[in-house]
Amino acid sequence: MCDPASIGLAISAASSVGGFAAQQQKANAVNAASKQNAINASVAASNAYADEGRKFIYNMRETQQQGYGATMKGREAQGIGAASGGASGFDASSLSIGDIMSNEAQRTAANLDNVQTKQDDRKAALRSTMTGIEAQAQGRINAMPGMEDPSPLGLAINLAGATATYGEKKGWFKE
Repeated sequence: MCDPASIGLAISAASSVGGFAAQQQKANAVNAASKQNAINASVAASNAYADEGRKFIYNMRETQQQGYGATMKGREAQGIGAASGGASGFDASSLSIGDIMSNEAQRTAANLDNVQTKQDDRKAALRSTMTGIEAQAQGRINAMPGMEDPSPLGLAINLAGATATYGEKKGWFKE
């Protein structure tokens, strides 16, 4: 039959080893969840980047079409002005026809400038959105950090303490 000091040592050692194993198991689970969270955040960010890229391309094409349409309308108006003037006996160098054509050229240039401004604004908005997506993904990753493994040194100290208590009860340290 075991004496109470031996039973105490066995219980203390089992408790220390069991606690260490539980801490290790918890650290493993937290680290696995943290790693999966980081993967999920990266995949979500990648999908959001792709969606924003598709929207950007669509919007830029639409803006380019608007610019092309404005240019064509301006050229058409200039052509109509020249043709109308010619039909009326004026040439493109006359003051009124030249004014009309100059006015249409300015309007076309202004439309093209507006298109360029719209494109620049869309590029800036895309950069801002991408930065936001990146920050959101990083925040999601940071919200679930990993966990350090338990210290084997702590286990050794607990076991040494239990052994010292056992030794004291057994009289190992008497002079």
